Amino acid sequence: MRCAAALIAILTLLPQILWAGAWLREAGTGFASVSGTLRSFGGGQPLAYDSSLFAEYGLRPRFTVGLDINDNLTSGGHVMGFVRFPLSAPERPLKLALDLGIGGHRRDKTWFAHYKTALSLGRGFATGSATGWVSVDAAVELRKGDADLLYKLDATFGLSPSERIKAMFSVESYSTGGNFGWAVIPAIGMRAFGDRFLTAGFEIKDTGQRSYGLKLGIWHWF
Repeated sequence: MRCAAALIAILTLLPQILWAGAWLREAGTGFASVSGTLRSFGGGQPLAYDSSLFAEYGLRPRFTVGLDINDNLTSGGHVMGFVRFPLSAPERPLKLALDLGIGGHRRDKTWFAHYKTALSLGRGFATGSATGWVSVDAAVELRKGDADLLYKLDATFGLSPSERIKAMFSVESYSTGGNFGWAVIPAIGMRAFGDRFLTAGFEIKDTGQRSYGLKLGIWHWF
């Protein structure tokens, strides 16, 4: 999966953060999401399907662990475990954190080692009755079997006008070996039951070939 980075995505901050970015999970609490994307390349090509699982847990007050899994069922995917450390004081409104990840990535049926280092910067805000957050994530990945490093830049913006609705929009980009790709994903999440949200989004992606996708998922806090 070659995407990542760039500029904006909408989620929420208070009181529950989705993909935490620069924020750590409170000790003893966690978040998990499962999603699937059905993608069309047009031109009579067959539909493609991606699935993903993301989870993180506050192991200690200043130590969050997580798991990131993605697979497209055909040519590739990855499994990555990570730890997140804060680089800013807890009381500061501007958050800075470091993620270190290790795992494996798949090319066809062959697995290779996969390493990741990421810096995240974020800040929450409130406006009227709504809450939100903005974060920027920059990452470098080393994928054994690939000749070049993979550079990613993510920026996210989130807004929640109520406890039941979360509006989302994301722009992602990557660069490796002189190649550049991007994705734009507007989406919305609605509380379905308990601390679970159902999400739906539309993806426009270009990694040398343009595709359009429908993304459905579930978020759960525990």
